Amino acid sequence: MELGIDFHQFTYPGLSDGLKEAGFSRVYDIAHLLDPERLNHPTWWKIALLRAMRRSVAVRRVMLTFWPETELVAIK
Repeated sequence: MELGIDFHQFTYPGLSDGLKEAGFSRVYDIAHLLDPERLNHPTWWKIALLRAMRRSVAVRRVMLTFWPETELVAIK
C-alpha cells in the first residue's frame, strides 16, 4: 500500500464521495459486489436486504453506515 491511508476514519458516504472526487469513475460497494442468490448462508431477510440496497440509494447509505466493514472497489 503506497498511500497508507486509514480508511476507518471515514464514513461510507464520505469515502465513496472522496474516491469519486479523486478521479475514480466508478465506485462499487458491498451491495454491488454480493450476489443475493449466491450467499453462503442465504436467508430470506439477507436476500431482501441486498435487493433493497440495490434499489434505493437511501437504504444503501443507511445500511452501509452500520455495516461491520467497508468494502469498496474503485475503478479509474
